[in-house]
Amino acid sequence: MKSKKDIQFLLIRFIILSYKMKKQKIAILELYGHSEVLYNFYKLLKNDFELTIFTTQAIHLDAQDYFENELNDWQIKPSSIPIELFVKNNLGKLNSQDILIFTTLISSVKFFAKIDFQPLTIIIIHNVNTTFNFNNSIWVDKSSVQNYVFDVFRLLRSTVRRDIFFREKLFQSINYISCSSENLSDYAKSISHNFSSKIINPLPFSFFEDYRKKENQNQTIISIPGRVTNSLRDYEIIFNALKEIIPNAKKKVILQLLGSSHRAYGKKLIGKIEDLENDNFKLVYFERLVSQKEFDHYLKQTDFLILPLKPYKKFGIIKEEYGKSNISGGLNDMIRFGIPTLLIDSYKPEKWFEPLISTFSGKAELVIKLNDWIENSRYLEIREAAQLRLEKLNEENTRINLVKRIKKMLN
Repeated sequence: MKSKKDIQFLLIRFIILSYKMKKQKIAILELYGHSEVLYNFYKLLKNDFELTIFTTQAIHLDAQDYFENELNDWQIKPSSIPIELFVKNNLGKLNSQDILIFTTLISSVKFFAKIDFQPLTIIIIHNVNTTFNFNNSIWVDKSSVQNYVFDVFRLLRSTVRRDIFFREKLFQSINYISCSSENLSDYAKSISHNFSSKIINPLPFSFFEDYRKKENQNQTIISIPGRVTNSLRDYEIIFNALKEIIPNAKKKVILQLLGSSHRAYGKKLIGKIEDLENDNFKLVYFERLVSQKEFDHYLKQTDFLILPLKPYKKFGIIKEEYGKSNISGGLNDMIRFGIPTLLIDSYKPEKWFEPLISTFSGKAELVIKLNDWIENSRYLEIREAAQLRLEKLNEENTRINLVKRIKKMLN
């Protein structure tokens, strides 16, 4: 029979072990539209930390479909409640965490700047010019009187609200800033000397999932991810290249446009591409938002991607430069399933993307490479050559590195 001293010793040991085993608490906030970033962090962190997710009804519904699980523990913002009120109502829960990760924060800057968050706080930056180079990156749309007046109004509103002042105040109060790529981090440090010490190596937006699709020697499936709009991607170069290739194609080609095409430009483009359809060419498109589960399904069937990105992106009234101040989500899609990609050469990718990429400078070069990739399956060589590099970016390696980094921050 154990003595009273033995029981006390065992009890103390149990308390110590229980304390050590207690998971540290992380809250992830995604109250805008980057659900794919939220899902990535959720998958990587859910087993090592006690996670609380703060998000919207739309993302919550999509997440339950994506994870095929009823996510009862997520904190959901009703559509009728503004972001500020939702955060204020949950401030006690937020301040009981060990760490807060804002995967997106693009509005209500004054509100967030005035809150004294108690946990260690990280904000992920998607648009560097908007965040750190506002005055030098203003891009007023002069294509019509209506657009010009609207942009001038937005500029005046930003000035009256003192967005730049409160944005700086916000970043003075947080602990860390994570940009969405190394290129963006380097650029942010070069233009934001006040906060360069807070900019950490990027937290991972994706990891490699070794999915091997069944090869079909008589068919090639090409995907272009993202909403179908002429402001972000040059779809005309794709249409003109296909117009030249499709009549002589020996293999069946399926083009998947993996994003909503319900707006005027999207409908017009769909009509033009559909005119090219024949026994050897089929178009897949969507007139609605594509769920993450559905998006992944089509992505897994893809032989290669084409990313005809335009050099600049207009975000509100700010000019963002692809690859320098803003990253395309298409490159993360490329890494996730190890999909070879034809990328416009104006985009300068990270070095670790390069094994999967072949660039093109214009329609003539795209026609040559596109024809080679379709008829000779050249993309298979690229995928095999990149395999060893990709395996280093798998889920387990990415999880271990991310968990180590976060625990180091907390210690």
